[in-house]
Amino acid sequence: MITFQKDEKNNIIYGDLSKQKNLKFEFKGRDNILFFAAESANVNATFYGDNTLLFISGNGGWLYGSFVLNSHGLCYIGKNSTSNGVDFRVHEGKNIILGDDVMYSWGIWLSTCDYHLIFNSKTYARNNFSKSIYIGDHVWCGQESAILKGCVVASGSILGAKSVNSGKKFSNSIYAGNPSQFIKNEIFWSRLDPCAWGKVQTKQHITMQTEDFKFTFEKEKFLNPALIEKELESMDTALQKLEFVYDYIYNNTEKNRFALFEESDISECKLYKDESKIAFKDLEFKELQKLEIFKPKGAKERIQNTLSYKLGLAMIQNSKNARGIISLPFTLLKIQSKHKKTQKLYQEQIKINPNLKLPPLQTCEDYHEAIKAKEHLSYKLGEALIKASKAWYKGGYVKFFFELRRIKNGYKNTCK
Repeated sequence: MITFQKDEKNNIIYGDLSKQKNLKFEFKGRDNILFFAAESANVNATFYGDNTLLFISGNGGWLYGSFVLNSHGLCYIGKNSTSNGVDFRVHEGKNIILGDDVMYSWGIWLSTCDYHLIFNSKTYARNNFSKSIYIGDHVWCGQESAILKGCVVASGSILGAKSVNSGKKFSNSIYAGNPSQFIKNEIFWSRLDPCAWGKVQTKQHITMQTEDFKFTFEKEKFLNPALIEKELESMDTALQKLEFVYDYIYNNTEKNRFALFEESDISECKLYKDESKIAFKDLEFKELQKLEIFKPKGAKERIQNTLSYKLGLAMIQNSKNARGIISLPFTLLKIQSKHKKTQKLYQEQIKINPNLKLPPLQTCEDYHEAIKAKEHLSYKLGEALIKASKAWYKGGYVKFFFELRRIKNGYKNTCK
């Protein structure tokens, strides 16, 4: 059963958030979807606009870097894929699709657009339309490589360090340079790291007898990026795209689904779907209690959101007229009740996803602004009221009225 929760703008998160380590996300629009098929680490995503989908297959991978997704864009990350520092930039309603076991180094970026428009000076027609990016299974991208719009990298390939890649890259081949050029084919690579090896380990790995990383073109099983793109272009919502990539990509475990060679004939290829797998429409879903998706707050905002500050601010605002003074006790009780419910809601969400726990105030960039907020009259008045309410049976409220004068006088002297 897959759990999900919505916010007030119909942004939906699918999956168990408690299994996502160091998760950061922000929805700026509506009708966006963040889908977790399994556990993940270090996902940092910002959803600009509406109807955007980020699908994280997870299953042990980690993703240092960031996802920037604009309206109607799609980013799919396959199982066991890793990155040490990658910017995924999904712009102008296009798609970035990565297969399984993709390995990215650091300082890498992928972008579906050029950021500025180029036109033909005679026809006035636009030249540089945005294009989607497709990366196959078991692809290794070297340090500081760039992957430009329209790039298709077939399974088993290597993109060299600092390479700038566009166009088609075929399976079990190496490409390097700026712009990247074909270097060598009939290769395969392994994730084994020899940096700390001595002579013994090196000698043990002079050869590697395995077929695991050698790919073959299969016309019946090949997922032609052009056909995937055509299907996605016909869809209007993130939910439609979610169902499609779940059924045709996530459920597809065929080894050669993204294997392509220069001599491959893809003219008769059709999209392969594994009918033995459970389709998205047949999955069981359970909506969790509708929870507010708490966004990271700065230190100053967090102080202003404390009960002390809110009570003190209400006391100041309601003391300006007789009506406000009469209604003040009821206003304070209402604020206290609402604050208590909000805190309970927050603690429930922390249980679901411990990574949403806010960091210590002193680690925030605006920590000094928070210190100033704690010195504000609002905070001090509210703090004194809370202290008085805890000791009401010892005359706490009586002492509070005397304390009011001291706090106000002290604040006036500070402001002079």
